[in-house]
Amino acid sequence: MDQSVKHKNLRLLLVLRWIAIIGTLALVWVASRFFYMVIPIHLIFVTVGIMIAFNLLSFVFIKRSSFTERPVFIFLQLVFDILIFTSILFCTGGMMNPFTGLYLIQIILAAILLPPVYCWVTVVLTGAGYLFISGNHIPMHYAHHGHSSDLHYQGMIVSYLISAVLVAYFVVKMSNNIRKRDLTIQQMTNQMKENALVSEFGLVAANTAHELGTPLSTIHLNLDDIIQDHPKFDKDQRIEKIRSQIRRCKHIITDTLSNFRQHTKDDAPQDLGAFIEKLVEKSKQYYPGVKVTVDKKLDQSAEISSSKLIEQSITTIIENSANASPGDVDVLIFSKDEHLCFCIQDKGNGVSDEVINNISNLEVPFSSSTMGMGLKLANFMIKRLKGTLTFEVENGTKADIRIPFESLMMEPAERDE
Repeated sequence: MDQSVKHKNLRLLLVLRWIAIIGTLALVWVASRFFYMVIPIHLIFVTVGIMIAFNLLSFVFIKRSSFTERPVFIFLQLVFDILIFTSILFCTGGMMNPFTGLYLIQIILAAILLPPVYCWVTVVLTGAGYLFISGNHIPMHYAHHGHSSDLHYQGMIVSYLISAVLVAYFVVKMSNNIRKRDLTIQQMTNQMKENALVSEFGLVAANTAHELGTPLSTIHLNLDDIIQDHPKFDKDQRIEKIRSQIRRCKHIITDTLSNFRQHTKDDAPQDLGAFIEKLVEKSKQYYPGVKVTVDKKLDQSAEISSSKLIEQSITTIIENSANASPGDVDVLIFSKDEHLCFCIQDKGNGVSDEVINNISNLEVPFSSSTMGMGLKLANFMIKRLKGTLTFEVENGTKADIRIPFESLMMEPAERDE
């Protein structure tokens, strides 16, 4: 069990014992004051004093010792409660006490908090305690006659109500703590799987980029040879476009390999204004139909430490929109509620439901081998920055990206904690 969850549940056990202390004193006072029961008060006070001392020692022990992280510590706490409860029942009529059913709470706690073997030992201990008080107890007496006819049944009702309330609050709360722990572990496991997949993809991408360098150089050389043989092609716009795309591919390959070699180095901080200017220039160069608008209220003097992650994510989404709607893509950059926001609107056919529904799962393949993979990686990088990526499909696709400024200003190590 996670250390924080253990400590939370141990604190709940201590609170539960304080309630048992107060409840014992209150029930003894009511029984002797209003129902004229003769109870060995001195023994009850000694038992309560032991409970108080043990609870205080447990509180100090939890804060100072690592032993409390072991299941045996919780088991010893429950064993103490069983012994104390047995002693209280011994002083108050044994099996005739209507509160004997509270033994079940210790078994429920053991079933939730401890491994099965400890739970079965708890069952044996409560059973032994029950058998002990059946033959060894101080009988209950009444100072006056005529008050015991319905007292046992009334006590059973009170015992049921106490059990129900304790189970409904404390036991459920402990169970919720464990469920939250399990959910956190599951999320961490999924995150580790995603990191492993992205790392593997990065290795494949770097290797692919390295391999693509040779055929691109070959294409470029052959293109030059063709132009030399046919000079009239030199002024053809299609040839110039091919050259432009080759230069772009080479730049992407160089950039990819450079980032791969320096992947252990942190991104140098960059002004938000410089980042936006670079993004606008890149959009104009590669996606002529994209119009980028920056809100005048946006503070562009802020420094961000993850500009490369944002640039790759935003560029991927802009490229998808530009491919879907070459001549009509609007990009709005603004700030809202301490978040850096990007709104990318195109007039294409819209992102498919398959891509939207599985965008957070890198392991689910699409019907097309490449469709949506760029969006998945972009979504993964945005999530690393504690941001969100959402889509609205109506008369095209609107992609909304929100990244908290606090996350953008963090160092990568701090963000991953």
